[in-house]
Formats: sequence, C-alpha cells, structure tokens
Amino acid sequence: MHLNRVTLIGFISNDAEKKVGGTTVATKASWKTDSGSWESRTDWHRCVAFGKIATFASVSTKGAHVALEGELRSREYDRDVTVGVETTTIKQRV
Repeated sequence: MHLNRVTLIGFISNDAEKKVGGTTVATKASWKTDSGSWESRTDWHRCVAFGKIATFASVSTKGAHVALEGELRSREYDRDVTVGVETTTIKQRV
C-alpha cells in the first residue's frame, strides 16, 4: 500500500495568485534545547490548487490561518552551477 498525503497548518505568506490559486504557506516548529532555552524554525511551503479549490484559494489573503491537505509533489531539472571558470550541471529537485 502507498500513501502520499500531507497536512499543513500555518499562515499564508502572500496574497494568492489569481490565475493559478497558488501561494506560500509558513509553518513553524518550536522546541526546548538541553540548556532550557527555546528555539524555532520556520519552513515555507509552495502550495498550488486546481479547479474549484483554486477559485476559492485565489481570494485568500496574506496572514490568513489555513489548514491544507493534499499530496506532495516534486520535480527535477538540470541546473548549471559555475565555480570560477568551471561549469557543472547538477540535478535539482524542487
């Protein structure tokens, strides 16, 4: 059995794109260190909606608290990296 499902609860970082229904959602994790101080990390997730959900998502505004559920997708492309005079092509996953 295989399952590709992700649930994100966070805040919209910018107004959604009107044509695609895409936006970026910020999620935050906090933890207490061994020394007793608190640390946190914010992750940014690029989210895209399709169909009727995209119409609904296109009216979302910056700062809105949202809960999203869907599947996780990635893609690969070739990226040229130049160090000095040498250029190397590497595979980049986004």
